[in-house]
Amino acid sequence: MADWESALIGCPFFRRLKKTTISCEGVFQDSGGTTWFPTLAQRDQVLRTYCRRDYERCPLYRALWEKYGD
Repeated sequence: MADWESALIGCPFFRRLKKTTISCEGVFQDSGGTTWFPTLAQRDQVLRTYCRRDYERCPLYRALWEKYGD
């Protein structure tokens, strides 16, 4: 993964990317979570759909937002 890929992420809960994973803040205090994808193309689709643009529509973002009580 190139560093510029992470620089394009707008979601405040994003942590890091690896080849076929996206890691974000976890729903529990001081935790993290990783989502695995079968292919790089599927990971990139989620990055384009949620992480870079419309992260407020992401199901994980919404769950994490609730953690902070709106």
